[in-house]
Amino acid sequence: MSKRIVIISPGPGGYVAAARAAQRRVEVTVIEKENVGGTCLNSEYVPSKIMQTTAHMWKIRIRYRIWCGY
Repeated sequence: MSKRIVIISPGPGGYVAAARAAQRRVEVTVIEKENVGGTCLNSEYVPSKIMQTTAHMWKIRIRYRIWCGY
């Protein structure tokens, strides 16, 4: 008897559920309307956090003149 699960339009919790189910050898199907990862991953929170972190790192490098050999 095989186990199957379908996750429709998953948010962050849905991806965790899919990963955990796959670890337990359950066949997982994820159905997403647009890009995998949804709005948070592709256009809002994650990209803005990456830009903020990069800007902060550059600010520190410039302030303390840390150039790491470049």
